[in-house]
Amino acid sequence: MTVSVRPFPNTALAAAIALLLGYAFAGHALAQEEGEQQPRSKPVVGSYGAAQAAERARQRKAAQEAKASQAAQGPQLFPLATRKVEPQNNSAADVKTANEIRQGFDAGNYEDVIAKTDAYVATSKNAYLISYFYQLAGSSESKLGDKDKAIAYYRKAVETNGFDNNGHYQTMLILASELAQQKQDAEALTWVEKFLAETKAETQDALKVKAVVLSDLGRDQEAAATYEKVLAAHPDDQTTMMNAVTFYRKAGQDQKATELLNRARGSGKLQSADQYQVLFNGYIKAEAYGDAEKVLLEGVNSDVIKPSPKLVKDYWLLAQGFYDAADFAKAAEYYGRAAQIDETGESALNQAKVLRNDDRIAEAKAAARLALAKGVKQPKQANDILALPGK
Repeated sequence: MTVSVRPFPNTALAAAIALLLGYAFAGHALAQEEGEQQPRSKPVVGSYGAAQAAERARQRKAAQEAKASQAAQGPQLFPLATRKVEPQNNSAADVKTANEIRQGFDAGNYEDVIAKTDAYVATSKNAYLISYFYQLAGSSESKLGDKDKAIAYYRKAVETNGFDNNGHYQTMLILASELAQQKQDAEALTWVEKFLAETKAETQDALKVKAVVLSDLGRDQEAAATYEKVLAAHPDDQTTMMNAVTFYRKAGQDQKATELLNRARGSGKLQSADQYQVLFNGYIKAEAYGDAEKVLLEGVNSDVIKPSPKLVKDYWLLAQGFYDAADFAKAAEYYGRAAQIDETGESALNQAKVLRNDDRIAEAKAAARLALAKGVKQPKQANDILALPGK
């Protein structure tokens, strides 16, 4: 979810890949084996003090190299993970190959990256670089549009188990995200749950991926509960709120969806016709016609909701709801609003009928004339109203 969560994962994927590829294979990051870097000093044989000094020097150097390696990798993103991985020694040839493949990726030579990756892993036992190259090959296949091959390389990168924890778990999340995008939901769920269990870190991207996958699998209550954790972390973010509404509605939790949308509306975060529409429909379903009326008029008056056949139908929903509640004045009003933008005469005819039933004969006849002028399908009904006594 660049883990979406639909709501959710392209940007999350891009961020994760960018972070992984940001690791540079500079000399301090991929130290060569000591024997290939420079000759070792000849030990002083038979000197106990000199041996102690040499050992202390070796320990200091090892500590410095470990510190430099950790600094090159950046901060630990998953400090609660207990996974351990043995550090790898990298030869001069390894460093040269790493830089060539990385430069090829940066230059967009994706086919070359894939070919060099396959050649390297066929002969190497360096688990870290194998994982790294598999990850680059996966990113290359993704760039080339072959998602299935990208997934296969990402899977190999994780299963090789050579990365440090940062690279290992970020690649695992990329794998889960790619699988989710390809609707391979069962495997995607396996990987994202493994990520959450091993890192003990409920990251936003992981939760988004999990929510989407659960939703795709029809486990809508679990999906909504999972996404609630994302919402709790970003309660005022518009995109997060709208995604949560989607999960709530799919789970049949209409009241939660309506409450969230109403909160968004109160803070001025309803900015599209679709958002107003969802809130309006929620109130209609709850038969809260007064609230539905306020929402629809707000959207219309702010020019967010434009005249359209859909708006005609929404006016009809209000009119029918008010009619059933015996509020004939409101029913006539909303059939009238619909008649103003309805290219057919049906809305005007319905308004005429409501006005007739409310003994507003003059207004009923005016609406009937409009219905006839617009070519209503049942002109006899309009003419019957026009034949009533009175003006």
